[in-house]
Amino acid sequence: MKKNNAEGNRRLRFALPKGSLNTTGRWSTESLLKEAGFDIKGYSPESRSYSLIIANDEELEAIVDRPQNMPADLRDSIIDLAIMGKDIAEEWNLADARMVRLCSLGYGYADLVLAGPSCITRDGFYADLKREKEIRLATEYPLITQDWLENNESYILSFGNKKPLLIAKYGITGANEKIRITESYGATESAIAKGSADFIVECISSGETLAKNELKPIEILLQSSAGLYTTEDALSDPWKADKIGFVRTLLQGAVKARDTDYIIFNVRKSREEKIKDYLQKERLFSKEPTVIRDGEYLQVGIEIARSRWTQVAYGLRSNGAEDIVRMNPVQIID
Repeated sequence: MKKNNAEGNRRLRFALPKGSLNTTGRWSTESLLKEAGFDIKGYSPESRSYSLIIANDEELEAIVDRPQNMPADLRDSIIDLAIMGKDIAEEWNLADARMVRLCSLGYGYADLVLAGPSCITRDGFYADLKREKEIRLATEYPLITQDWLENNESYILSFGNKKPLLIAKYGITGANEKIRITESYGATESAIAKGSADFIVECISSGETLAKNELKPIEILLQSSAGLYTTEDALSDPWKADKIGFVRTLLQGAVKARDTDYIIFNVRKSREEKIKDYLQKERLFSKEPTVIRDGEYLQVGIEIARSRWTQVAYGLRSNGAEDIVRMNPVQIID
């Protein structure tokens, strides 16, 4: 898309993720961007390119990076917009990165969990807390883990407002040596096997890796998904704010379309009130129907949640609808 702006040829720097948020399949960053209408050259799970061309929007500059690097780049205004998981964003926001989550993108779902040996139960973990037993935790999310413990009822009953001891790249904080959190830098599951931790806090999508290491989830700390992020600094620039809003609109339109069907059908005018009563009673459409009147028939178009299709199809047929056509939109922009 080419637009004239009074500030010259400005570009918005848009960071796209490498790794698990861009795996092969429909539920990936690449597929979402294509459905949103962006013609991006060279972005695929197999690509090793770090600078990409968005052929149909010269005001966007796309770069590829690990999500773990994006919060610092946003904070330092190296990039203006990024797609990353909520787990990483929340960890950095606790370190005062001050990122703004503009919207969820409907994929990349995962749980940040407290996990331990398969023989340990949830009640067993909390019993250890109440007995003030020494507990060692390893995690790539030390600040989320520390914050969760500080706000945990069982922890507060045992230790009051005493912070857990945290050893991380941020330094050493907290005075409660009974509960020690150590930052890990990958392969966190091995910490229990090595004997350096009793529990881990890890982000999982299926739990298969935990199971292979004879570990199991005990508690969910945070539910994560892919989101669109920026900063207040970027939004304070009118040109950037307008461009960011436009990108957000296109992406949200693609996300909405994934869960929406557009249905067109014909109905005789003599059955108009009956079909209207059915649609209003069941509330199976998200907006008022589009109606075209022609001769003895009306042509009606409605948006519905895709999950309701079989119910709607039966109801339409039962109330006089004919020539029903179901369409899967690629994008719906409100």
